[in-house]
Amino acid sequence: MKGRFDVLKELVRARPHAARARAERGETILHLCVKQNQLEALKFLVETMDDHNDLVNTRDNNGFTILHLAVADKQIETVNYLLSNTRVEVNALNTSGLTALDILVHGLRDVGDLDIGEAFRGTGAMRAMNTHLPNHHPQVLQLTSEGDRSMKSKGKEHWLTRKRDALMVVASLIATMAFQAAVNPPGGAWQDNSTQNSQDTQAGKSHAAGKAIMADSNEEYYRLYLSYNTTGFISSLSIILMLITGLPFTHRLFMWMLTVVVWVAITSMALTYRTAMTFLTPDSAEAAVTNIIVVGVAVWCGVMALVLVGHTIRLLVASIRKLGKLCWRERRLQSSLVYANHTNISF
Repeated sequence: MKGRFDVLKELVRARPHAARARAERGETILHLCVKQNQLEALKFLVETMDDHNDLVNTRDNNGFTILHLAVADKQIETVNYLLSNTRVEVNALNTSGLTALDILVHGLRDVGDLDIGEAFRGTGAMRAMNTHLPNHHPQVLQLTSEGDRSMKSKGKEHWLTRKRDALMVVASLIATMAFQAAVNPPGGAWQDNSTQNSQDTQAGKSHAAGKAIMADSNEEYYRLYLSYNTTGFISSLSIILMLITGLPFTHRLFMWMLTVVVWVAITSMALTYRTAMTFLTPDSAEAAVTNIIVVGVAVWCGVMALVLVGHTIRLLVASIRKLGKLCWRERRLQSSLVYANHTNISF
């Protein structure tokens, strides 16, 4: 194959079937022509062999067609000939899932890259990430079909819709609870007006009708109660506002952010409940109620920690898998480029 064009002609005329034999690594005679940069021999074989349209798309053991090899070796004339005079499959994939255009993009830079890129223009050549072509080689990476992509997209939209609806219901309930807790504080409100001169005034303090009894009885507890309740109320209203304003919460990250705000609202309502129970409990039962609250808080913290650890592990596993896929693709890409650039087999 190294320049022995006349010998090749005689062999093909004498035994045409011998031209369809494969070399050790699955290369056809056309692969060997490209590897030895024998364009004239390639043209002769394409014009002579009846099944050349199938032969030009034949892959070797690494899934390379002759177009892959020609692009990797920067053979501009060969690329132009194959694209103009044969039915070569421009988006064929090798075992690393790369098209000829991928090899051009990821290969070593060369002055001929622009010419090869111009030759691809108008041929429908694409990167592997943009193709949905079926893969017939058993070792080639399988691309996701259009139907699978559509199903995944619909599944994601369905998940987001259900998540939005659930968050809206929870936020509405928390807002209702917080509002009722604010207008009906523990102990109720004073039913009459009283001044310091009144005989009904306790501890020399005056009060007004409709004001919270808790505020006069224990100002510290009332301040904590309002702080926790207001935090839960504002958090729930913020969730409702963000959901009804039509913001594009089409990504799981935004939904997780809203979920965290819900956690804040729920935790605030739990602290509001604890403060109310502590205020309403008489001194004689304070120890028993304290034990109940401590157990409840411990259980709540355990549940929160379990959920947090679960999501953290899930995030780490997803990140490790993504990183592993990227590293694996990079190794496959490098191995493909090394094979395409350095393999040199004689026939």
